[in-house]
Amino acid sequence: MHTYSIEREYAVLLHHFVSDSLRDINAPIQDFLPNRSFVDVAGRPAETHVKAVLHVRRPRHRGGQGFSLVCIAIHTGRRHQIRVHTQWEGHPTVTDEKYSHRKDKQAKQQNFAWTSTA
Repeated sequence: MHTYSIEREYAVLLHHFVSDSLRDINAPIQDFLPNRSFVDVAGRPAETHVKAVLHVRRPRHRGGQGFSLVCIAIHTGRRHQIRVHTQWEGHPTVTDEKYSHRKDKQAKQQNFAWTSTA
């Protein structure tokens, strides 16, 4: 199996509070189906590192919902890897309509900002 490696870092806004410690998510992603990726034992290896940078709570918005700004480094390039891994961990990206299972539709917004560390 060919597994390639990339080095990219992203700033991502997630729902809920993410632990302050560096977290590794090593869960295989099934990305062979059109238009959908998901964590599956039969998927290809995927490695994501998550580090919380900032936590914020909006007391008058949706019952005081919390958000976390995180720095994410990916070392594999699976389709929708960040969105799939963060949703699987229970912290979907804020503007993600596809993987967050949200009923309300928001305006499409840019989810990520990235820098290459190569």
